[in-house]
Amino acid sequence: MTYATFKVDVDAMLARDDVAAGANVDLIVKLAEAALRRDVYGVAQSRAATLSANARSIAVPTDFRAAISLYVNATDTRIDYLTPEQIRQNPAWTTGSTLVYYTIEADSNGAEVITFAPAGDPTTPTSVIMQYWSELVSIITADTNALIVDAYDLYLFCVLREAGSYLQDAEIETRYADKYRAALQAYNLAEQRKRYAGNAKIAAPPQGVIV
Repeated sequence: MTYATFKVDVDAMLARDDVAAGANVDLIVKLAEAALRRDVYGVAQSRAATLSANARSIAVPTDFRAAISLYVNATDTRIDYLTPEQIRQNPAWTTGSTLVYYTIEADSNGAEVITFAPAGDPTTPTSVIMQYWSELVSIITADTNALIVDAYDLYLFCVLREAGSYLQDAEIETRYADKYRAALQAYNLAEQRKRYAGNAKIAAPPQGVIV
């Protein structure tokens, strides 16, 4: 699947020949991908990264979207999440040497960082493993991505919903909004089954997910 092929399918589903070739097709796809980034947390978007906790705050991975969990590499000890307010009020903020808590916040430049309590030691850094949700790579720039391969209907219906909005066609927008909701529910159920050994119950996001 390539972006060019996807755009052909968009026109085919709309029974038109002017949307995919239009100047604003990238805008329609960008709006759809913004919704997908908010709605979709699938196994294909989960990642693990080894980081060095060598300061109070360190940068998140470059493709970071949301945290799942954080562990000390050497001991597999979980580092628990607290909000930025809670972590500063906890005694671990100023005492101790073993990482106990973390939070996700923005630094003075607006960049997302992982902040620890107590602070990481620059002399003897702690190796930590972060499990996290990665950003959805846009098909506009990458030509394809894991989600469109895994859930083509979900991707297509979301774009068609935004196309209906762009065309100011309420019937198209409503039709594909309904199809998108149904596809999203089915996708989330399938992803839950992957994570929880076939349990069909819709569970809450894993502990520590920041959404």
